[in-house]
Amino acid sequence: MNPLLSHLQPYPFERLRQLFVGVTPNPAYTPISLGIGEPKHPTPEFIKEALTGSLSGLATYPATAGEPKLRDAFRRWLMTRYGLAVDANTQMLPVNGTREALFAFAQTVIDPTDKDMQLRPDPSTVRIVPWATDPTAQVIHDCFDHAGNMVPFAPRSVLRRVCDLFAAAGLQPIVAPELEFYLTARNTDPNTLLRAPVGRSGRAETSRQAYSIDAVNEFDPLFEEIYEYSDKMELNVDTLIHEVGAGQMEINFFHAHPLGLADEVFERTVQYLKERRQFGAAIGSFQAVQHRLVEMLVALEQARSLAWLLATEFDFATPERRSVLASAAKVRCIASSRFVGLQSIHLHGGMGMTDVLPIGRGVKRLLAIENSFGNEAHHLARITRASLATTP
Repeated sequence: MNPLLSHLQPYPFERLRQLFVGVTPNPAYTPISLGIGEPKHPTPEFIKEALTGSLSGLATYPATAGEPKLRDAFRRWLMTRYGLAVDANTQMLPVNGTREALFAFAQTVIDPTDKDMQLRPDPSTVRIVPWATDPTAQVIHDCFDHAGNMVPFAPRSVLRRVCDLFAAAGLQPIVAPELEFYLTARNTDPNTLLRAPVGRSGRAETSRQAYSIDAVNEFDPLFEEIYEYSDKMELNVDTLIHEVGAGQMEINFFHAHPLGLADEVFERTVQYLKERRQFGAAIGSFQAVQHRLVEMLVALEQARSLAWLLATEFDFATPERRSVLASAAKVRCIASSRFVGLQSIHLHGGMGMTDVLPIGRGVKRLLAIENSFGNEAHHLARITRASLATTP
């Protein structure tokens, strides 16, 4: 006998019957057995007539693929019953019974080289799902084999090895993920083309200047909810901007760059001053407010200029020069972002201090960034030491 026969597994439905031993179904429901392959109802008359009318065809074995007319009948039924379009020649195969189909399907889609894996939750990744109606949490798992070894091709395992390589080289990677998506008008008809949504101004969304925040203000209720949910899931959203296409949005997650964040705070403040009205006019039209905005813009441009200077000289400057330029850019960014942030709160009023508006959250992040990679005093001391070292 072939020794490989000892590796054969029990017939699936026989194994299923063994598993059902001792299981008592709920008497309140009538079970539907998928283990019964033969018919249990009278054969309809039209089927009998079709069989007797086709007795002459029983002299030859039927093709495995079935008659083209039969496959086409299946195709039309699927379209009529479920609206499902399939190719009768390449996506359909008649079988003699449900058991054969299920058994063949498992043999087709299951790779025998795939091994079972154990999923172990990482408690540090537990996050509440804020949009769920019932209390729900999410947790990320790591993949292990039955010997307790981490599965090497699992995404988290690969990422760990990459991080270890960075650490071995004395480097620390900084990742800046982003999400891009489109906003569309509500559409319940799959045969109708998607259309751009209508914002709170009542106008349909159009393609705008890239990297603007106009659309963020148009759809503020949605984006406020995104910010709220992100905070609860400990996802630090840095900026939310408009891309080139109509309704095309981009969310950038926090990776510590004060200048871009200060830009967002400034642009949101300008937009607010265009919409907020007092004494029958937009408060942005008042001269005193306009002068304040100019001062904020000048502060931003000063920081931007030093950042550009650092970027353009970084590759060919001496290490001492790079150190001074980096510290000068950080000091200027700290001063400008602090000025812009606090002035934005002043122009918004008391609500600018809260987490209700993105301004409040943005300013908090700006103040936190001040101490990242050295605070203002640290970088001023570096500039002073460099100056003293070059003084005769």
